[in-house]
This record gives sequence, C-alpha cells and structure tokens, in this order.
Amino acid sequence: MIYTNCQHVVIQDKLVIMNINIKDYKEILYITIPFFLIVNTSYFWEQDLGFFAMLSFLIKVLYSLIITVVLILQLVKAIKEKFEIRSRTIKLVILSFVLTSFYLFPRGIIDFEQFESENLLVAKYDGTACGTTLFFKADNTFKERNVCFGLTEIVGNYRFKNDTIFFESVDLGRNEDEYYKFAVIKKDENDGLGELIRFKSLSSSKGNSLYIKKMS
Repeated sequence: MIYTNCQHVVIQDKLVIMNINIKDYKEILYITIPFFLIVNTSYFWEQDLGFFAMLSFLIKVLYSLIITVVLILQLVKAIKEKFEIRSRTIKLVILSFVLTSFYLFPRGIIDFEQFESENLLVAKYDGTACGTTLFFKADNTFKERNVCFGLTEIVGNYRFKNDTIFFESVDLGRNEDEYYKFAVIKKDENDGLGELIRFKSLSSSKGNSLYIKKMS
C-alpha cells in the first residue's frame, strides 16, 4: 500500500512537470496554425487561383512578416527574463519553426509532386515575366503550369503516335477557353532533345514552341 502511494506521487510529479497549459499559447497558436496550414496545403488549391495566386503569395509574405515581428517581441521579452520562463521559450520555438519552414519550403514541407507519376517528357518556355512548363507523365496524363502574374494549371490525358502527341480530355484552367489539339516533337541531333511544337488545329500552319528539357 505504501509503495502504491509513493508511485502515485511520482506519477503526479511527472504530470506536473510535463503539463503545458494551452491557454498560455493560444495567441501564438491563433497566429501560427492558420499560416502553417495555408502554406502546407497550397499544393491542393493554389493552382486554381489564376491571377489571385500572386495575391495569395503576397498575403503569405505579409503574414510571415507579422510573425517575424511577434518573434522579435517575444525574443526581447525572453532576453529580459533571461530565458527563465519556459512558456516564453516554447513560444519562441513555435514561431521559429513556422517561420523557418516557410522560408525553406515556401510551398510546404511535404513535396506532394514526388507522389505524382514519373515525368517522361518536360518542355518549357521561359519569358521575361512569364513561363510555361509542360509535364508528360508515365500514366498518360499531362500537366501544364503557367506562371504569368499568377498561376494556372491545365491537366488532361495524352497519347503518342510516332512523333506526335495528341491531347485528350483536357481540363482547362482559370481564364482558359481553348487548348492545343496536338504537338509534334522536333528532335535536335546535337543534344537529342529539341522542340515541342503545339498546334490548335490540324489545319494550323504556325505552332507554339517549347524547348524540351527532359525526354526519356
């Protein structure tokens, strides 16, 4: 019986030591949790924003600056307290983790693109302010990402016939009303890559050219 009581006291002491009162951190959690979730789920929704993707990014930068100011204020208080208050130290750790993860991984800690099918062919266009990247996946799907004062994505299926690629079941992105019907691969004998020239109809004589970055 004595042993049981002693054991109960020890367990209680451990609970007191490990106890963290959430109320002490609610202001910090209200700031950091929404921001952390927004950044780490952007893969699933940002491509549908079009022009507003730029606004979304600016909001995230502004949000990070607010968290930076809060971190500095907490650090000043911690220095004055000589880091003796545990709750203050935990707040610093939370704020530092969220900020660091954003600056190191602005699209989220988890790279969800690694779970997509392998890229068999990648074609690009790099302009002064705008750019296009077209990914052809091993599962016969494609994804086109356009960055031009915003972000849009177009997805669909494709099929190969000799050196021609036909686009099928295209899901147009925001502000898009038409897509290319097919594309022709024009190989470069020097590097084995070359160009991908896209056409909007079988009767088109002039196409849109992307340089091939990868082809396997």
